[in-house]
Amino acid sequence: MNSSAKSKILILLILGILFALIPIITTNFSFITGITNKGSDYSDNSNLDRKNLKISAVSGKIHIINNSGWVDFRNDGNCTGNGTYSEPYVIEDLIIDGGGSGSCIWIENSDVYFKIENCRLYNADNAGIRLEHVNNGQLIDNNCSSNYFGIQSSNSNNNSISGNTANYNDNRGIYLYNSINNTISGNNVIYNTYRGISLWASDSNTFSGNIANNNQWSGIDLLDSDYNNITGNTANNNQWLGIELLDSDYNTISGNTANNNTSFGISPSGDYNNASGNTVNYNRYGIYLSSYSNNTTVSGNIMNECGLCLEASINIINYSHNIDTTNLVNGKPVYYYMNEVNLGPNNFTNAGQVILVNCNESLISNLNVSHSSTGITLFYSNNNTISGNTANDNIVHGIFLTFSCYNNDISGNIANNNEYGIMLILSNNNDISGNTANYNRYGIMLIFSNKNDISGNILMGNDECIAEDYCQGNTFRDNEYCDYGELRGISLELIILISIISGGAVIGIATLLLIRRKRKRIQ
Repeated sequence: MNSSAKSKILILLILGILFALIPIITTNFSFITGITNKGSDYSDNSNLDRKNLKISAVSGKIHIINNSGWVDFRNDGNCTGNGTYSEPYVIEDLIIDGGGSGSCIWIENSDVYFKIENCRLYNADNAGIRLEHVNNGQLIDNNCSSNYFGIQSSNSNNNSISGNTANYNDNRGIYLYNSINNTISGNNVIYNTYRGISLWASDSNTFSGNIANNNQWSGIDLLDSDYNNITGNTANNNQWLGIELLDSDYNTISGNTANNNTSFGISPSGDYNNASGNTVNYNRYGIYLSSYSNNTTVSGNIMNECGLCLEASINIINYSHNIDTTNLVNGKPVYYYMNEVNLGPNNFTNAGQVILVNCNESLISNLNVSHSSTGITLFYSNNNTISGNTANDNIVHGIFLTFSCYNNDISGNIANNNEYGIMLILSNNNDISGNTANYNRYGIMLIFSNKNDISGNILMGNDECIAEDYCQGNTFRDNEYCDYGELRGISLELIILISIISGGAVIGIATLLLIRRKRKRIQ
């Protein structure tokens, strides 16, 4: 077809698409102009716990400074008690509108015993309840929704936060900073814009029985926080992470449920962590160990439609973990080995997932490692054979080799419907032959990987069949590729005609032909 004819077809195609999009654009514009700040399910203010609020009184915002502030507050008839363990000060049954500024209840520099119970605290641009340099408090059965933070604690120790509701906050539901030996239990923390329950630089705290679902980043996360106990919590349907630990040492994670989060389920990061007895389903990664983790114990976890991930990092060879086969992916054991030689089929019986670090001259064969996060992962591992395995429907990788994996034979495997069928990073002189990697985002992906031989693979229906970035000397022979440029059996002229007649029924097809990204097509 000459260039003039191609230009005419392209112009007609664009006109057809624009014509078909007119009603869609008009409809979407009408919809956008009617958007409100909160969706129909955002009924937190109108659907309160009316049984409790029947006995509640409307109050102005409360700010108590120092122990003497409690005395004045009680003497003014605003609370009961005397600040002792047996008779704590009690604030209860109040409704406080923060008016869009500050905090509804703010306690500072206090170490007397107190309770804040059964209060409804909302519309604060700081926190429903804010504790700053406060010890010996109990926050019980409060509704701290629709604020910036639901409950915020900084430099505060030996407090109990239990049975509270902290939903629809603009940042975190419950947030502790530099706070030690607190108990966070039985709270309901959902639909927060950023994170559900979050710790930063906070040690020796206990989390138990909390529900941290449907938050836009993570359910529960710890940063630079050590010796914490996270047990029996639920962290489902968070958009990115279920339970996350970063640079956090000596933590115990047990008996939690983290289902259906988009990315990470439980991600311990730090030294001497313990992750045991968890259920983590449908995450991008069920359990994620960062590159600075060391001596992490992971046992008894249940991961469905997801799995365990060790962060790909040059540091990984310097650290070791205790990860045993009591961890299950889709009901099958996780096999993690480090510094081993000559592993064979008996070392991978009925594997749900395989991870090798610095393991050489081993055979991984005839396994079905599908529906995980990554089916088979190798770090710093040489002269291994990966053959005859099925690694389909994994969220990220079917087969993944990274950081100095040399002279491995990857042959006769099936790796379909993954994000990456087979992926190599910083790995040279490997043989990738006779594999089937169909309907992935990338069939075979090579990054900083040189002198690999890729031959005789079947790579159909992928967004990109083979892609390489920053590579030298790879050879490609006799691979069967998907076709980028044609929609089989349908001409461009027919697409244009159908587009105009149907008003956009095949817009997706036409647009795909126009905008499909071609990184590098390799013959």
